[in-house]
Amino acid sequence: MTPPALDRLVRKCLAKDPEARWQSAADLRDELEWIGETGPQAAAQPTSRRFGLNWLLATATLVLGAVAGVLWQVSRAPAAPQWTGVQLGGPSVGVGPRISPDGQLLAFRTMVDGSLQLAVMKPDTGSWTLLTRQRDLGNVMTCSWASDGSKLYFDRFWDRPHGVYSIPALGGEPRLLVENAWGPEALPDGSLIVAKLVEGGDYQLFHLWPESARLEALPAFVWRYGYHIGVRAFPDGKEILFQGSYTGEGDRSSNRRLYALDLATRRARILGPSLAVKEQFPPALAVTPDGKEALAFALRGDMRELVRLPRDGRKDYQVLLSLPMTTLPVYIDAGRDGSIYVDAWVRPWSILRYSTSGGPPEEIPVAVANGVSILPLAAGKFLFSATVAGRERVLAGQFGGEVHPLLQADEESTYPLTSVGTNQQVVLRVGPESQRRLAVASLGDGRILRRLKVDAEYIDSVAATPDGMVLFFVSRGAVWSVRTDRDAQPSRIAEGTSVCLDPAGRFLYISQTSKDPVAIQRMPVAGGPLEAIPVPPDIHLTPDNLSPTAVDSQGRILVETASANNSWYWGTAILDPARNSGTQVKVMYEGDTWNPGWTPDGRILAVGARFNSTIWRFSPPSSAKRK
Repeated sequence: MTPPALDRLVRKCLAKDPEARWQSAADLRDELEWIGETGPQAAAQPTSRRFGLNWLLATATLVLGAVAGVLWQVSRAPAAPQWTGVQLGGPSVGVGPRISPDGQLLAFRTMVDGSLQLAVMKPDTGSWTLLTRQRDLGNVMTCSWASDGSKLYFDRFWDRPHGVYSIPALGGEPRLLVENAWGPEALPDGSLIVAKLVEGGDYQLFHLWPESARLEALPAFVWRYGYHIGVRAFPDGKEILFQGSYTGEGDRSSNRRLYALDLATRRARILGPSLAVKEQFPPALAVTPDGKEALAFALRGDMRELVRLPRDGRKDYQVLLSLPMTTLPVYIDAGRDGSIYVDAWVRPWSILRYSTSGGPPEEIPVAVANGVSILPLAAGKFLFSATVAGRERVLAGQFGGEVHPLLQADEESTYPLTSVGTNQQVVLRVGPESQRRLAVASLGDGRILRRLKVDAEYIDSVAATPDGMVLFFVSRGAVWSVRTDRDAQPSRIAEGTSVCLDPAGRFLYISQTSKDPVAIQRMPVAGGPLEAIPVPPDIHLTPDNLSPTAVDSQGRILVETASANNSWYWGTAILDPARNSGTQVKVMYEGDTWNPGWTPDGRILAVGARFNSTIWRFSPPSSAKRK
C-alpha cells in the first residue's frame, strides 16, 4: 500500500549500487516536496479513517527512515574496505610507533623499571633492542627518524621538558641537542621542530638547526595532554601538521584545531573543516609517505575513527578504521606499503579516595573522564566530566551509589568545576564547544540557575568566593575575576595557569607552569601582593591544574607530583606552608593519581588511571595499498 512515488524514493535510498542512490540531501528534499505536492493521487485512496491513519503512520515512518538513511549516507565519508589488524610482538608494553624510512625497523618506547625508554624492533619478527636506559632525566615521550634512517631523535620529560637528544639507530651514546625542549620532529634537511615552554604556560613550536643551535619561533602553539603533543612534518619538509592554535594573523585563533603550517611563509590553514566530529585528545596525528594526506583520530559518538584528510584543505575525508572508546590511540604512523601503526592504550579510570597516610585507596571505576578534573563534595559525593554517547556531560557520583548526569537539560556540560558556598551550587561550563559559557547550577535538582556572559571556550580553571558573588577563572595564561550579580567585564589579576580558594575564601592560590620549576603563589582575595609558596627540592610539581579543593582549612595544599624516582606515574603530595614542609602521600595504587583534592571530612579524592599499551599494525585491502 506504499504510494508509488514514495516506493520509488525508498527503493532509490536502498539501492545496492551507491551511484544509483540519491547523491545529496538536497535531491532527497526536492523529491519529498514533489511527493507532498502530488498528494493522494500518487496512491490509492484509503477507505477508512483507521486505514488512513495507519497509512499516514506508515508513510511518515518510511519517509523519516529514508531521510535519516540518506542524510547519514551523504554526511558520512565513504565506508572503507575492511582493514586487518595484527598486534606486534616485542615487550609487553609498547608506546609511540615510528616506522623507519626503509620500513625495516620500528622505533617505539617501552616501560623499563617504571619509566619509558627508547627501543627499536623488527616489526615482522618482534625482536627488539633497548637504546636508552638513563632514568634520572625522565621519560622518553617522543621520537622521530632522521630522513636517512641513520639516527633517532628523542626527548626527555619529567615534571617539565628536559631536552632533545639524538642517538644512532643501532645503539650508541645519546647526544644532547637542546635543553628545555621536547617533541622533536625531523625535517629532511636535518633541522627539527621542537616545543618549548613559554610565558603563560603554553608550549610554542620552534624551528631548530642542531648543528648551530639556532632556534626560530613559529606562530604555532600546541595543546598539551599530559605528556603528549601533536606535531608531524610532511615528507617534503615544506609544511608541518599540528594540533593547537595559530597566531600568524594577530591573536590566537581557533584553539585546538588541526593546521598545516608553511615553514617559509608562516601561513597556516585548517585541515578537515567539514569533519563533523570532535577532535580527539590526546592528538594522534600522522602524515602519509607520499605527503598528500594527513591522518588523525577523531571522535564520532562512542567510536574513535581514523580519518584521512587531504593536505590541500579540501573538505572531503575518508574513514579508514574505527576503534571503541575503551581503546585510546595516542600515537600513529604510516608506512610506505600502506600499513598504519597504532598504539592502543588502555587506561582504566577510577575515582580514588584515600587518607593522608596513604595505603590502599577506595576505588570506583568510571567512564573515561575529560580534563582529569574532579570536584569532591560532602557525604562522599563528587562531580567529574566525561564523554557519554559522544557528548560531554558533567556526571554526579557517590561512593556506594550510582553515577548519573548532573543537569536536567540535554545540553553539553563540562569542566572546570567548582562549588559555591556550602556545596549547594556548582560552577561549570555549558553549551557547544564554540559557544561555551560559565553557568551556575543547583546540585539539588540539576537546574541551571544563571548563565554568565563570559566567553568560556578557553577557560581552564575556575574558583568562586563562598557567597558566589565573585568568580575567578584562568584563560590563556592569566587569572581573571568577574562579578556574578551584574553584567560586569572581567578584570585581570595575575599571570597563572590554574586557580583555587581556601574554604574560608581568604586567599587565592595560583599555579604558574611557565615558571621553572612550576610555582604556586597566593594572594589575599581582598587584594595584595603575591606570596610564593615554598616547595621542597624533592617535590616536583607537574604542569597539571590545581584541584578546586586543593587547599584545606589549615592552609595545606594538595599537589600532583612527578615521582621522585622518575617513574612514569604521577602521585600526590601535601605542601604545608606553615611548617615549610612537603610530604609525599604513599598510595598503594599502580597508576597515576591525578587532580587530588580535599574532601570535607579531610580525606583525599583523586582520579586514578592504570596503564597498558600494545602496538598494532593495520594493513589495508590489497587494492588500497600504496606504492
